[in-house]
Amino acid sequence: MPHNDGKFCPSCKLRNDIDATACIYCGVPFEIASGGSTTTTQMPAVNSRPTVENDGLIDQFVREIPDNGMAIYRADFMYPFAVREDRDFVIGRKAEGVPDGLVDLAPLEGYIMGVSKQHIRIQGAGNGYQITDLGSTNGTWVNGIRLTSNQPVVLPNAARVRLGRMELYFIYRLKNS
Repeated sequence: MPHNDGKFCPSCKLRNDIDATACIYCGVPFEIASGGSTTTTQMPAVNSRPTVENDGLIDQFVREIPDNGMAIYRADFMYPFAVREDRDFVIGRKAEGVPDGLVDLAPLEGYIMGVSKQHIRIQGAGNGYQITDLGSTNGTWVNGIRLTSNQPVVLPNAARVRLGRMELYFIYRLKNS
């Protein structure tokens, strides 16, 4: 694509087709750049890759998670990159001033994918978990719904979570008490 063909997203700064009405990477409409609407519209899913929910693999994955544990998968990886047994942790990119115990997404191209240093917090809630966006720059979505910063919501088991442009799955196994 020649340098002048296309336009750059005002949010994520990535190049899109010249005729695009919204960024194909982050969903921000281009009207923002021309002074129009500042609301994000829900874009239809265009992901045709195999996923945890449409391959029926959830039961297989849950069996491999320790009791009261959570496995975190990148959407395009078959094996978890982190397994946690604690009920309160932060996910982001390792940097100075970031708390110990952070699940570090820097080795998985977190910076390039738009993950903030302290992007989300996962906390135990009853017999499940909740997720909170910590004021991230590029947003957090759970099963396609954008979270409001600093407002905890229920994290469903096998949820598809997008941090910026990075898609993850959170699968947990809680031992019945």
